[in-house]
Amino acid sequence: MGEIRNGAWIQTYTGKQFLTMDARHEEVDMVLLATEKAVLIRKQPALWMKLPEPLDPKMIKCWGPEEAEKAFLDRFGGLFENHNYSSDWR
Repeated sequence: MGEIRNGAWIQTYTGKQFLTMDARHEEVDMVLLATEKAVLIRKQPALWMKLPEPLDPKMIKCWGPEEAEKAFLDRFGGLFENHNYSSDWR
């Protein structure tokens, strides 16, 4: 149900069609989650669901705060470029 609400939000505010994940996309998403978990979370705060084998940890390049902020704002701006949304929210 949350996926449908998120899809409605994405379509309403970006004008882009939201497609739900099919089984293949979900499988790839779970492998990426397992890879991020293996690389980024050294000490697990709680039990996790069963995940598939992660990819090679060298595939993830961790960004510093400045690079992450720039990538986020660039992508966010691209999604909302046609919607009179002020990007000067800081």
